[in-house]
Amino acid sequence: RELENLVERLVVMTLGPVIERTDLPQRIGPPTDPRPRLPRGRSLTEAVREYEQALIEGIVQEQGTQARAARVLGVSQSTVARKLRK
Repeated sequence: RELENLVERLVVMTLGPVIERTDLPQRIGPPTDPRPRLPRGRSLTEAVREYEQALIEGIVQEQGTQARAARVLGVSQSTVARKLRK
């Protein structure tokens, strides 16, 4: 019964024509490895820079301004601006 309900829900809620692994609830999908992986072809420096920039962009969007984001992050507004330009 539970499996039937899940399949019905997936058919209705899935956007594409195929149900992908990412559409499955975590409890159903394969176990994920909690250890972070370095993206193939990227150095640690590049990966850290990309992660930092994505994090800052998200906080700026959430807070509405670079100044508020800087306060949340505990850095200056110029630091936020500089890191977003890179």
